Amino acid sequence: VYADDLGELETRLVLREFLPDREEADRAAAGWDGDRFRLLDGPSGEVLVWASVWDTDRDALEFETGVRRALTERYGGDPLAAGREIEVLRGSEARRPVVVVWDLPAGLDRAAGLEGLTVFELEEQAAVQARR
Repeated sequence: VYADDLGELETRLVLREFLPDREEADRAAAGWDGDRFRLLDGPSGEVLVWASVWDTDRDALEFETGVRRALTERYGGDPLAAGREIEVLRGSEARRPVVVVWDLPAGLDRAAGLEGLTVFELEEQAAVQARR
């Protein structure tokens, strides 16, 4: 189990690695206001849960679109064929735009192997970081 934050710069670099359009990656990372991720060993492979907080709803939407495309590119255009399932959810926490990314083995029950982790906990940690 590993937990940390990426920050705006590393978020931008991760997106640049997989998105062919550098400007799209930069737009998707702009407006970052905090994040927290956990990498877990699930019963059938690694599970990534990444919650991020954004300045505006538009920033959150741009990130949601960009990270979805980046992860699809990472898995050769077809995550399921690569044995992965990607889910990107946009919402809010304490009236702040939040995006939660799941990258997990295809068919894995999210409740299995996550050992008490709640997405709310990650969102809350990202929001606390944003207030610093």
